[in-house]
Amino acid sequence: MRKEGMYYGATENTFISREEILKKMKTAKSDAEFITPLPDEKDFEYWSERFKERQEKVEETPKILQHMEFRLPRTSTIAFIGDQHVGSPETNYKRIEEELKAIIETPNVYAIMMGDTVDGFFWGGSAQMEQMEQAPEQYQYMRAMIKHLGKAGKLLVGFGGDHDGWAKRMGTDAISQFTKEVEAHYCYGVGYITIYIGDKDFKLTCAHRFPGSSIYNNTHPQRRALNESARGADIIAGGHTHRKGISEQGVKEFGGGGRSVHFHSVGSYKASDDYARKLGFSKQTPSEMFGTASILSADGNITDFYDILEATKRVKEINLAGKKLT
Repeated sequence: MRKEGMYYGATENTFISREEILKKMKTAKSDAEFITPLPDEKDFEYWSERFKERQEKVEETPKILQHMEFRLPRTSTIAFIGDQHVGSPETNYKRIEEELKAIIETPNVYAIMMGDTVDGFFWGGSAQMEQMEQAPEQYQYMRAMIKHLGKAGKLLVGFGGDHDGWAKRMGTDAISQFTKEVEAHYCYGVGYITIYIGDKDFKLTCAHRFPGSSIYNNTHPQRRALNESARGADIIAGGHTHRKGISEQGVKEFGGGGRSVHFHSVGSYKASDDYARKLGFSKQTPSEMFGTASILSADGNITDFYDILEATKRVKEINLAGKKLT
């Protein structure tokens, strides 16, 4: 079978195959003189050094802290607030205001913001159309709220959430920016917080979102985190799921000892939206919503509250009676 190719003369021996033609084309040298030399190809050694040097520069920039410590002077209350979804017409703004007022006016009560402070839809579609205020106004609300807590010395940490983080598509992280203004810590992902009160220490592991879900237990993600990212924690708190719950469980320690671990799943301040209705979820009632709190006692005890307003009310009662929580 004759190969594909061409004759460059009249005789049979002038036949040249297609493969030979292509080979000659590849190896042929140009008659043009290249006065400007072609750039050299950089070898692996060059690229390795370049990336290591760049990594050193990146490591010089400020990091998102994962470990934070605080010393509080006496028995204190930590309020976990998240998933406000500011901008939605179905968010309970009156409740947000009431909780912030109670936190600020009650001595020794501090807030940890758990993320998804804003609804944050800015790219169009039905989700954005559903909002009663758009992203710029939502971030102004969030900024004012953080400043309100920060100026009173009541904000310890702000966690970035999914909805807050969508602004990163535009190159900014609103929670990070605003917490810096009030000298509060910012964390994205899992954060480890140690709070010292007297000679006692309380270990909190918090995140906007932990892996896992269960139809039987609203604090399942927090319980799972105890195995995966929160061993040794006294309190594990998260949000995101819009499924509020508090639970406590005894765990066995090495050597036969035991202790209690407290799990908080923060409720949402938004009762519903089109997405929830599409998925078949009914509108939430106040008993399923809002933040939670824990009183950390100077004697080492932890008392959980399903309701932040109830926690601050209890603290005020204790203070009026001149008693100590045991």
